Amino acid sequence: MILSTQISRLDGLMLCASVDEEQDEQALSEVKSQARQVLRKLGKNSEPQASIEARDHTVQWVFVFFVCCLSLGSSDLVV
Repeated sequence: MILSTQISRLDGLMLCASVDEEQDEQALSEVKSQARQVLRKLGKNSEPQASIEARDHTVQWVFVFFVCCLSLGSSDLVV
């Protein structure tokens, strides 16, 4: 299940993000912070799509033409 989504440019400018439920927001704050760090390190030479498993969550991203869609989901998420 997808828990949070962020869309940004590769230069770091956030274009939009999902509004998460309050109970999910508190539980996901550390993982979302780590996902933002990954987003900052992506560049035009990075893999255009990938997944990172972190504890019981999966961070996935896809980028095309300098726009990146990053999703944070439960570990059983398969795209």
